Formats: sequence, C-alpha cells, structure tokens
Amino acid sequence: MEAMHFDDYDLLRFCRARKFVLADMQIMWQNFINWRKDNGVEDIIETFTYDEYPQVIEVYPHGYHNIDKQGRPIYIERFGQLDISKLWEVTTQERIIRHYTQEYEKTLKIKFQVCSLLAGTKI
Repeated sequence: MEAMHFDDYDLLRFCRARKFVLADMQIMWQNFINWRKDNGVEDIIETFTYDEYPQVIEVYPHGYHNIDKQGRPIYIERFGQLDISKLWEVTTQERIIRHYTQEYEKTLKIKFQVCSLLAGTKI
C-alpha cells in the first residue's frame, strides 16, 4: 500500500487541537510523523498479522458495523461483554495496540475513502 498522504482536512485537526498556535501545531505534527515512523505505521496493514483476532473477539466484541445517516462508519465496542482476564490470556497489550493502529490505518486508507465515495463528500 502507498504511503499516507495528508490533506487539508487532516492538517485542520492539528490546527484545531492546538488552537491554531503555529509553533504548537508544528510540534504536534512532527511528533505525529515521528510516532508513525517509529511504530512502522506506513506498512502496518501489510506487515502486522493478528492471528489471535478470533479469540479476542470472543472475549472483547468490537468492530465496525454499517454507516450512519451522514455516511460515517459506525464503530461499536461491547464493553459489557469484555472479559479482561481472558483477553490477556489470548493477546498482549502491545499486540492489541498494534491491532488498533492497524485498524485505524485501514479506516483512514480504505473505509473513509469508500464512505466518501458513497456519500459524495469527504468523510
């Protein structure tokens, strides 16, 4: 998959988060880019395999399900069914963080693009 390219909408998130203070925005942006590099995020979709996912979903039901009226993907976590002790028997904190990072990349690179096409506007 190709490297992530950011657009004005992506940059606007950082501007808002730092109340449009340029120096603060630049620091936050650079930290974001460094974190992506340090954690191998650019190719995580292709390189990370989460073989324990079927066991994780049994004790921690979560995932995307359909879209809302504005065309945004709906993410659901069923915390009431989370069994944390069983979760740590089938995965580790490091691996579940990698899983979430991979899923977010899939959301950014695939789900949002498809939803945008369907909605006829940027999602």
